[in-house]
Amino acid sequence: MLGVALGVYVLRPLVPLLWVPGWVVGGLLLWAVIELLRWAWWPKRWR
Repeated sequence: MLGVALGVYVLRPLVPLLWVPGWVVGGLLLWAVIELLRWAWWPKRWR
């Protein structure tokens, strides 16, 4: 959770992220981290 909070703090000054609430930025960042972890631990198997 601390990483998400730091990510929101770092990404907040970017212009498009100034227009949305902080919880939206945090949610997007958390979603991205979960997707990256899922991709790293369970890579797709090619046939």
